[in-house]
Amino acid sequence: GSNAFESNQISNLTIPKTVTSLGSSAFSNNPITTLSIGKCTADICSNSNFGGSITDLTIESGEIGEGVFSSNQIANLSLGDEITSIGNSAFSSNQISSLTIPKTLTSIGSSAFAGNNFEQLTIEKCTADICNSDKSFGSSIKSLTVESGEIGDSAFSSSSNSTTKLEKLTLGNGVTSIGSSAFSNNQISSLTFAENSGLTSIGNAAFSSNQISSLTIPDSVTTIGDSAFYGNQISSLTITKTLTSIGSSAFAGNNFEQLT
Repeated sequence: GSNAFESNQISNLTIPKTVTSLGSSAFSNNPITTLSIGKCTADICSNSNFGGSITDLTIESGEIGEGVFSSNQIANLSLGDEITSIGNSAFSSNQISSLTIPKTLTSIGSSAFAGNNFEQLTIEKCTADICNSDKSFGSSIKSLTVESGEIGDSAFSSSSNSTTKLEKLTLGNGVTSIGSSAFSNNQISSLTFAENSGLTSIGNAAFSSNQISSLTIPDSVTTIGDSAFYGNQISSLTITKTLTSIGSSAFAGNNFEQLT
């Protein structure tokens, strides 16, 4: 019921999947630092239930609502492969530095992870509701791996006043398209495409204003948009015979020493 375990000294808590409901403020005013939840429901994953001192959080399944775990001290977050959605600002303003988004997740709300500082972020599958201009992950990502899916317009672009910008990007063989300005205005110096890449199109200004110095376009790519790699530091470029369209100024603003 409501306030059932309020104001105790509970620091480590596990809620199994068999529990489907908790009363309001059930565990409030406890120094909970480690929390494991079998299944998030609206009654369980409420921002009034667990206080604001969580540092280690595991969620196995369910739907995570808006703002539920915002403004905690979460440094370690593990998301199970039975989680289907994450609401707006759900994990904003924490201390998460490394995270894997499972491919079963179909929707992530706006600013869901804003206010964290990701040293490494891995997204198993980009969808229109995950990799888009809503900035679900904020603008503080140093290293990003996307294994599959479609990367939307302006999904990981950075503003001029952002203090932390993307430096390393790895794209798996399941990535099929990159939208306009998807990674523009970052500091990407390391760009890696999978050996058996399935990428077919790179949008307008997708990688403009970065620090890429060496680039090999995958054999699978057929279309490169306007200004796609404008304003980098590319000195070595390899383009494949499969390309059918290269947009205006796609590689302008670089310093080529070798072109293949």
